Amino acid sequence: MVGSKSVLEKVSFDGPDDPRLRELVRRMGHSVPSWREHWTVRDLAPENPIPTSQQFGGANGGEVRKSFHGYAPGTPHGSKRVVGSMLFGE
Repeated sequence: MVGSKSVLEKVSFDGPDDPRLRELVRRMGHSVPSWREHWTVRDLAPENPIPTSQQFGGANGGEVRKSFHGYAPGTPHGSKRVVGSMLFGE
């Protein structure tokens, strides 16, 4: 979800040793779909106490064990998410 004080930007990397890619992989923990480019959110109001964007994700896996993949109530994923002046979500 992206609010009015954030923008989606397409970042092109210079290769697998690009420091921006290495930092992104470090933050994400599971690598990225492409080492050539990645869409990211740039916060236009970092001092704003209200989030300007929000990411949602749910990993697959565990189907053999038939484990639950939803978000439990009371966890950060199961609670409300606030985004100031939401423009769109994908």
